Amino acid sequence: MNFRYRIKVSAGVAFGRRPASAAFAANRLGSIASRVTAVPVGLPKWTCRALAPILVFLMVAPAPAMSYEHLRRDPDLTPRKFSRQFADFQYELLDHVQPADMFLRRKRGDCDDHASLADDVLTHKGFETRLVHVRLVGLTSHAVCYVTEDRAYIDYNNRNVFFTLTRSRPGLRDIADKVARSLNANWTAAFEYEFSYEDPRKRITAKVVRTQDPRKDPPPRKASPPANPFLVE
Repeated sequence: MNFRYRIKVSAGVAFGRRPASAAFAANRLGSIASRVTAVPVGLPKWTCRALAPILVFLMVAPAPAMSYEHLRRDPDLTPRKFSRQFADFQYELLDHVQPADMFLRRKRGDCDDHASLADDVLTHKGFETRLVHVRLVGLTSHAVCYVTEDRAYIDYNNRNVFFTLTRSRPGLRDIADKVARSLNANWTAAFEYEFSYEDPRKRITAKVVRTQDPRKDPPPRKASPPANPFLVE
């Protein structure tokens, strides 16, 4: 049997277009089911009519709330899958990194919130990650999470685009160049740093100044944490 079907609705609500609210859709479920003038392919008309409310409910039902523990326990989580969880998040510049569950619940935050969460969750899943802070001329500094295995970084600015990962060579200077170009800006310095939710201070592990001799740059790999008292501002 061919289980494909097409349903034609004349109630002013078309599949593929969300109603203004779930309540609006709920009020229409009965009328939608009764107005199916379907062209079934392999399914009887009564089956299509019975399926209509279910399909509309699935269309308007909110997605389950994402949580910190859910991300950490997801056995199939990859950097790409992680980065596609944030398409409906809003930008809000803060002066601190939010606790993970607060960021996920509010669906609002900035690049620090996003990069810190990526670093925490993906490290827990066995990936090698690097937090990179880039200072930009005339703009707010920007943070990304570089994933060694993918040779790419996760960027909160790309949460709404198809290619959510940005390919880059692993050098700190290379990452800073790529970040600055994506923002049509110049950069002055870049830092690799460590962060944890238990101790929310950003400890510098490597640094590059744009005007310095590139031959003095740190090796293009994850920096070992030195006994460095300096913090990223």
